[in-house]
Amino acid sequence: NKPLHWMVEAVSADSKTLFGSQKQTLTFSKDRLQGSIYYWSVDTENIMKFRMGEDSPIPLFDKDGYPDVPMATKKQVKCTGCHTIAPDGNTMALTFEGKSYDGRRTGIIDVKTPYSPLIDPVEEKFYSRFQSFSPDSKYLAINADTYKNIDIIEAATANVVSNIVTGPATQPKWSADGKMIAYIKIHSKQNGNINHDEAYNRSDMRLATLSGFQSVDDTLLVSGGKEALSDPDFSPDSKNIIFRHAPTGSIRETNAKLFLYSLDLQTEIELVNLANNKNQNDFWPSFSPFPDNDYYWVRDKTDKF
Repeated sequence: NKPLHWMVEAVSADSKTLFGSQKQTLTFSKDRLQGSIYYWSVDTENIMKFRMGEDSPIPLFDKDGYPDVPMATKKQVKCTGCHTIAPDGNTMALTFEGKSYDGRRTGIIDVKTPYSPLIDPVEEKFYSRFQSFSPDSKYLAINADTYKNIDIIEAATANVVSNIVTGPATQPKWSADGKMIAYIKIHSKQNGNINHDEAYNRSDMRLATLSGFQSVDDTLLVSGGKEALSDPDFSPDSKNIIFRHAPTGSIRETNAKLFLYSLDLQTEIELVNLANNKNQNDFWPSFSPFPDNDYYWVRDKTDKF
């Protein structure tokens, strides 16, 4: 029941000086977590699945890489870190970033069986760095061709249903009630084109309100000014959006913080309990889809420790 206080000390071999880290305070919940977390592992070059309650994660693909995908063997694939799991937990949209083939490809796979493409990335039906499934898992909001428009497509066919945002825009996130899509509007350009490393510098978070598959209202929620907003995700009740606010859009930014935007209060709230380290990098937060009494779990990638 008591918090854990944690710090690291080290002695320099040259100067015999003792160095100590800042003290971190951790508290632990005794409630039972549900579901699974999928993440990209640089060490294994694989998407890993960690099921709550188990001791260790398992690789999504077998050790030889991506069988039956000619352009995506282990020696060719650089990264499939940009992936999205459907709310029903059965399918995943993922983008293959390759070393020895031309271009990038996005596909949709069945995660319940060994590599089983529902939309094979080899067919090059669409490319999107970031995607978000509809609540019924039948549609995807995608940022078409990396940082251009945001379209809605059928998950079964990749056919375009509608265009809801004219870019440059990225990171669409569908609300759990299906009525809204939050996204990042990009302002920075380099030589007339979006540069990946600088993509989110000078960006805003906006909200598209849907009627069916059409946007009937597009509202500015938070202006980033000269800074970078990214990584929006809705709470399970669709009333809050967690997002990242940082001086730059780099994932190596050392002063990135997480905020919560309340749609009811129409204001942003810094998650100050995460900010006890001045030089830290928090990014890619996401809510657990399973509410726990009167609060929600958030997964956050951080350089805090």
